[in-house]
Amino acid sequence: MKVACVTTHDIHDSSGWSKHRQGIYGASRKITQVLESSGFQIEYLGPLRKPKSPITRSKWLFYRHIFKQDYYSWADSIVLNSYGNQVNKKLHSSNADVILCPESYVPIAQIKSEVPLVIWIDTTLGSLINFYSFLCNLCTETKRNIFFFERAALERCDLIIVTSDWAARFIINTYRISPDKIKVIPRGSNKERTLSAQQVHQAIKHRKQDCCTLTFVGVDWARKGGDIAVAVAARLNQRGLPTQLQIIGCNPDTGDSGKYINFLGFLDRSNPEDMALFESALLQSHFLILPARAEHCAIALSEANSYGVPCLTTDVGGIPTIVQGGRNGRTFSEDDTIDDYCDYVMQYISDPSAYQELATSSLQEFETRLSWNVTQEKARKLIQSVVR
Repeated sequence: MKVACVTTHDIHDSSGWSKHRQGIYGASRKITQVLESSGFQIEYLGPLRKPKSPITRSKWLFYRHIFKQDYYSWADSIVLNSYGNQVNKKLHSSNADVILCPESYVPIAQIKSEVPLVIWIDTTLGSLINFYSFLCNLCTETKRNIFFFERAALERCDLIIVTSDWAARFIINTYRISPDKIKVIPRGSNKERTLSAQQVHQAIKHRKQDCCTLTFVGVDWARKGGDIAVAVAARLNQRGLPTQLQIIGCNPDTGDSGKYINFLGFLDRSNPEDMALFESALLQSHFLILPARAEHCAIALSEANSYGVPCLTTDVGGIPTIVQGGRNGRTFSEDDTIDDYCDYVMQYISDPSAYQELATSSLQEFETRLSWNVTQEKARKLIQSVVR
């Protein structure tokens, strides 16, 4: 089976990806790798050229300086029509059995083809409006465009794959799309571990029992609740449990708490040295802590589970589909306190056998539910089912 993969970015060249797009673009690349390993032939129709228009530039200036609001050209019909024309031209000479978009509705909003269309995304852009900061101050035009064109693209799709029940509910409730063509498949790590399961089991057994190591992974410090992670580490130390917090992905100002914080910075895991540092950090971790204020799909959670690390996170967005209480960590509510986090941590650190059981269960959750090996078979059958 031949799959035409549509993306605005270059899947094969990560040098042009911004830090804030690493997760989405990395997932696009991983999806194509998974499908290729399933026997599909992939035809890459990206990257697409973003048009430069004086109209969109003028709109940006108008909304920014007059109304102090955000306007995005990628949601404008001028850009979407250009993307559609580029894809339509490439599809004209293609003999693909199915079209796949693993990015968003943007590159496929204006395509015209009778070939079955599949979109495989974390969630919709509409679901992130007033949820993620970059979509909290939108002008009316951009907001209207997102809802209009995203609905049209989803209606055109034969199959919609998302990573969480939260994303699926939004599509059903907001866009009135039939639940029959929406499927939920959590995603695994974009960069697979280099270690065997046996090595992970050994690491779990050798984690220290007289102290605690927490690890925070994220580029967006504020949205992912980095300040809460620092507060939890501080309180654990105050309560008598020696605790270190490792921070991966950013270098925030944490005040005078440096004595128990280890900054590892942004790690490029395509670099063997950075990958080794990342794996070492997780292997010695007792918990991943990601108390996100807004999150649609935190790949770091399944990545942590792949190293047998349970997660401390929040019950927002798509997180509850990944972390399910008692099996691979716990989700906390907005009403839970710093001491609630600490109570949970100390409960397990004080009981080594209970902690090892939780860590082992976290690894099992990854292997049976959250890995790309599991995803691969589910996705293969779903995509094959839409080919006419």
